[in-house]
Amino acid sequence: MAMAMGLEMAVARLGVFAVSRWSPIFANACSENPADWDAANSVFMGLAFLCIGFLTFLTYVFMDAKYDKELGDAAKVAPEDEFKISDCKNLYQSWVYCNCGAVCAFLFRYFPFQKFATDMLSSKLNISVDKAANLFSFFPIGAMVLTPFIGLYLDVKGKGASIMFYGAILMTVSHLIFALAPAEDFNYYIALGTIVILGTAFSLVPASMWPSLPKIVEDRYFRYCIQLYVWVQNIG
Repeated sequence: MAMAMGLEMAVARLGVFAVSRWSPIFANACSENPADWDAANSVFMGLAFLCIGFLTFLTYVFMDAKYDKELGDAAKVAPEDEFKISDCKNLYQSWVYCNCGAVCAFLFRYFPFQKFATDMLSSKLNISVDKAANLFSFFPIGAMVLTPFIGLYLDVKGKGASIMFYGAILMTVSHLIFALAPAEDFNYYIALGTIVILGTAFSLVPASMWPSLPKIVEDRYFRYCIQLYVWVQNIG
């Protein structure tokens, strides 16, 4: 399961890489002067990818319905295994479950950072936005490569809590470097090394957190607890 989730997240990181690399290209694709950006082009690129994603989602819906039809009665949930809203109190009384939820709420504050990372690198290194975007794209590459292997390790060896802990430390270290490194000492190689640390952290935490959920909740809670974590993450 952990490796399967790692592969899924690797594909998601490929999308982040595409955004970092291609957005500047699309933004000034129709301009004779590279300094004149047209944000509408990048928005259109995002819309095109969203349409592709929606089509793949529809494909999945039909495949899932077909599979349930093939399973027949085997796909039905026994009455005693059905999830009830009143069961939520059992989840919230679990310290481990709530702790993982806190990780999801606070540690994934990285997502807003993506919005400003390119401008920050461009300003700190005094380079063009295009070059800064290319530099930051090494982050999703690292996460994309490492996540499946971390998932495989988790399947074989376990130790999900330890992996999550190390990932949290690395993510904190990377943000402290970005925030506190003196401008005169912050060069391309320090920036690249910090991005590699960030990519490693962003591989360790999701690759260990999501597959750990089946170990701490009953099967009938699994879908609900996944969606609750995503909900909390989006609120953050």
